[in-house]
Amino acid sequence: RPDPPSPFDVTDVPATRTIAWNPVTRTQRIEMTFSDGTTIDRTDGLTRTETELNRFHLTEGDADSAVVECERTDAIGRGAWQTEVRTFSRMTCTETEFLVVDRLVAYENGDEVFTKSWTTSVPRDLV
Repeated sequence: RPDPPSPFDVTDVPATRTIAWNPVTRTQRIEMTFSDGTTIDRTDGLTRTETELNRFHLTEGDADSAVVECERTDAIGRGAWQTEVRTFSRMTCTETEFLVVDRLVAYENGDEVFTKSWTTSVPRDLV
């Protein structure tokens, strides 16, 4: 017997990756996007979408120039009820520590309902 049809509709979104190298400054930038696309559960109408963006930056010979940034968006909804959570994280470093800055914002039906930002430092311990 053939499998029954899936109760999910999935819209795929292609991933991207861009690499840029500046030979004068010896700096490399990488940007990558990912997405699970949009999934709709036909049994109850629940919709879920996720997207990701990652950026990396480094200057050759300068470990302290490293920067990593990550952005995420997750949206879940059904009918008129829609939620979304956005995050942003950035990690840099000094000779002695890693520095991480984070921000989280939550929305319901387009209105911001929660936001929080925080900063953390972690000793490098010879890393």
